[in-house]
Amino acid sequence: MAKIGFLPPLMLFVLLILCACFGAILSANISTDQAALLALKSHISHDPQNLLLTNWSISTHVCNWVGVTCGSKHHRVTALTLSYMDLTGTIPPHLGNLSFLGWLDVRHNNFHGSLPFELSNLHRLKYLNLGNNSFNGEIPSWFGYFSELQGLYLYGNNFTGVIPSTLGNLSKLEILTLYRNDFRGQIPITIGNLSNLKWLYLDYNSFSGHLLSGIFDNLSKLQVLSLTGNRISGNIPNSLCKCKEMTYLSLWNNSMDGSIPEEIGNLTMLQSLYLDHNNLKGKILLAIGNLTPLEVIGLSYNNFTSEIPLAIGNLTSLRVIGLSYNNFSGEIPLTIGNLTSLKMIDLSYNNVSGHLRSGIFDNLSKLQVLSLSGNRISGNIPNSLCKCKELEYLSLWDNSMEGSIPIEIGNLTMLQTLYLAYNNLKGEILSVIGNLTYLKVINLSYNKFSGEIPSIIGKLTSLEAITLTYNNFSGEIPLAIGNLTSLKLIDFSSNNLKGSIPYSVFNISSLQQISLGYNNLFGSVSSNMFDYVPRLSYLNLESCHLSGRVPMSLFKCKELNFLFLDNNYLEGTVPVEISNLTSLKYFSIEQNNLSGQIPPVIGNITFLEELELSDNNLAGQIPSSVCNLSSLKVLFLYKNGLDGEIPECIGNMSSISNIDLEKNNFHGKIPKNFGKSCKLHSFRISSNQVEGSLPRSLSNCKDLKLLDVGNNYLNDSFPNWLGNLEQLHVLILRSNRFYGQVVSSGVTVSFTRLCVIDISHNNFSGYLPVIFFENLHAIREENERKDKPEYMTDPSAFGVWNYAIDLSFTTKGSETEFQFLLTIWMSIDFSNNQFFGEIPKTLGELHSLISLDLSHNCLTGPIPSSLGDLSKLESLDLSSNKLQGRIPTELKNLGFLEVLNLSRNDLKGPIPQGKQFDTFLNDSYAGNLGLCGFPLSKGCGNDEETPIKFDGNDDDGELNWKFSILMGYGCGLVLGMSMGYIVFATGKPWWFIRIYERVRQRLAKR
Repeated sequence: MAKIGFLPPLMLFVLLILCACFGAILSANISTDQAALLALKSHISHDPQNLLLTNWSISTHVCNWVGVTCGSKHHRVTALTLSYMDLTGTIPPHLGNLSFLGWLDVRHNNFHGSLPFELSNLHRLKYLNLGNNSFNGEIPSWFGYFSELQGLYLYGNNFTGVIPSTLGNLSKLEILTLYRNDFRGQIPITIGNLSNLKWLYLDYNSFSGHLLSGIFDNLSKLQVLSLTGNRISGNIPNSLCKCKEMTYLSLWNNSMDGSIPEEIGNLTMLQSLYLDHNNLKGKILLAIGNLTPLEVIGLSYNNFTSEIPLAIGNLTSLRVIGLSYNNFSGEIPLTIGNLTSLKMIDLSYNNVSGHLRSGIFDNLSKLQVLSLSGNRISGNIPNSLCKCKELEYLSLWDNSMEGSIPIEIGNLTMLQTLYLAYNNLKGEILSVIGNLTYLKVINLSYNKFSGEIPSIIGKLTSLEAITLTYNNFSGEIPLAIGNLTSLKLIDFSSNNLKGSIPYSVFNISSLQQISLGYNNLFGSVSSNMFDYVPRLSYLNLESCHLSGRVPMSLFKCKELNFLFLDNNYLEGTVPVEISNLTSLKYFSIEQNNLSGQIPPVIGNITFLEELELSDNNLAGQIPSSVCNLSSLKVLFLYKNGLDGEIPECIGNMSSISNIDLEKNNFHGKIPKNFGKSCKLHSFRISSNQVEGSLPRSLSNCKDLKLLDVGNNYLNDSFPNWLGNLEQLHVLILRSNRFYGQVVSSGVTVSFTRLCVIDISHNNFSGYLPVIFFENLHAIREENERKDKPEYMTDPSAFGVWNYAIDLSFTTKGSETEFQFLLTIWMSIDFSNNQFFGEIPKTLGELHSLISLDLSHNCLTGPIPSSLGDLSKLESLDLSSNKLQGRIPTELKNLGFLEVLNLSRNDLKGPIPQGKQFDTFLNDSYAGNLGLCGFPLSKGCGNDEETPIKFDGNDDDGELNWKFSILMGYGCGLVLGMSMGYIVFATGKPWWFIRIYERVRQRLAKR
């Protein structure tokens, strides 16, 4: 009984000891969690909301702290959520002591630095979100220790390196998001071990290499795969199509090639497919019709071909079709009309052709975006298109559509953007356009629209941009345009508009771009015209017949970048206030009546890239301040009365690419200091009074394509050193005082790209340079005839511009000014010098030559028969030399020859007959006393007959051909006499007289 009475007190004692121990342990563990969190608090340098500063205090229990959750069983910290607090700091190693932590979320803060190894102790972690911070370094391999992890979010940081293979150990992982970092290398095959993975986001990194087939063999639960914005290459692996629960697949913006695998039809749960911006090719497979839940298909910017399959009509859940920038052909299938949920169709920039069939649009009542730009669609705009009453964006830009805009377009009352440019549409702008009150952008340019611009357009008060350029609109600009208070862009250029520019246009304070050039507008410019358009950045009033002075109010437009006032009747000086336009990049006021000097303050417009003041009455010198324009690319001052010397500093302007100072009164020397960074493409100073020599520093201008120094007083030898400029196309040295041989011994000269050379009217001497002609590879090579003319151009802010404009050449017997120079124009002019010796046979190898002028020299010997190989030659002038011998019959091969001048030589013998030679008059042969035959009055005797070649060698053959000739001439005599009587009895057709004259001359020889 004593023992039994003793047990309860003993048990009670033990129980009390155990409880005390457990309490001590519990107290110690909570203290550990508290210490870990306080360490985190101490590592936070910025807490704008003071959430942790005021709340995380030892006076408050840990489990009541902001963002902290404790478990009900062990009263330990199980979750820490500090997202969207804008905290800045680092993660301390102490955080690894939160041994019960299962949830860690610090997304959308400014944490930085690397992750401490001690976090690997968090074995209970199921959810880890570090997204949208600034963590860096590589993903630690110890992430593979988080065996309970189900969600890992590291997106939006600065992590680098490769994905560690140890992530493949996370067998419970369902979500892995690593997008927007700088991960590299190949996606590891160990990702394929994550058999529970549902979402995989690796977008916007630098992953490369192929998608390994084995990755997808075991990912049967994968629902989302997003690899957008990497550098992944190779084919889409067939094994990817084993992921039959896939609902979202994006391989957008990679370098993948090959075709879409046939097995894609197995992804019957797929809702979104993005394969845009790759190098994929082939067809859209019929199997795509199996993907009936598909809502979005994006295949844009690839190389897909063939027609759009009819099976696309099976995808009745489709909301978006994006197939732009491919090579799809054929008509748009009618079955697209079955897709009643469609909101967007983008087939732009393909080879789609045919008409827009009416039935396509009958049931697309939800369609909001239709873009068919850049195809070959023809026919009318179908009326049924206007049944799509929710349409907000309509682009039929750059097709072959014709007819007029249907009147039903007024039903599209939700329309915000209308692009119909670059078609063959005609008719007038209908008054129903006034119903489109939500319209923001309308572009009808490059069509055949006519009629007046309706005043009702003033009701489109939401309009921000209206472009009607290159049509046939007439009448006046409606005053109602002034009602468009949201308007930013107005372009009515290149039409037939008349009248004055309404001032209401310049009352729209929101306007940023005005282009009214190339119309029949007129009127003077008032001084306050631009008072109310302070945001104007682009102004084009070219060819508007404007008079008066440049208005002072224009210089209040401080945001102006582009100013074009060419081809008007503006007078006065270039205002000094131009320097107020400090943002100006392009200033062109050519072809006006401006006078006075170029103001030195123009050098203050530091962003100026193009300065064009040509064809005015400007005088004085070029201000040296022009050299302060460090961004200047184009300087055009030609056709003025400018004088003085060309500023030496122009040679130091490293940005300038095109200089044209021709037809002024400049004197002195050419600047000598063209530096190593010279970017000149064209340099033109012709028709001035410049003297001295060509500066050798021009050889630094490696991109020089055109050099024109003609009609000056330059005194120098031939610039052999220019031959090293591999881009040089045009070289004009005409009418100067150049002297000596064209090629000096021991000098290597290439000129391989040269197409045009004019060294006429100088004092060059010596033999014609054989080596020089042999090196003209651009002229030697056969150039294919182009379907459309191509001009010598340079890129500019507006596409391309012609740098070889208004060049003058002596060709086809007269001085000709070429407004633009074709790339096929190949010309050599060595005339009016003192060359002697024979014409080199190698000239006949310049197969693309169009014009050859060697006149007014001292050339001797025969005309080489090889010139007959110049099959594209149109003009040949060998006059005023001392050439001897006969005119080679091979010249009859020159089927394009229009002008031939062989006058004033010592040629003799018969003039070749037939083909082009039948078109040349006496002047072509004047001064050659030994020539005979048509068209000269002097006949040729029998001994002057041009030899006729025959193939026969035996005596019988000789007898036969002699007999044949006699018979031929006999018949010819009878025919000629008979036809001659008829002609002279009934009239004298010129073509027949020429034939008769040749027959008569031949008979006279017999």
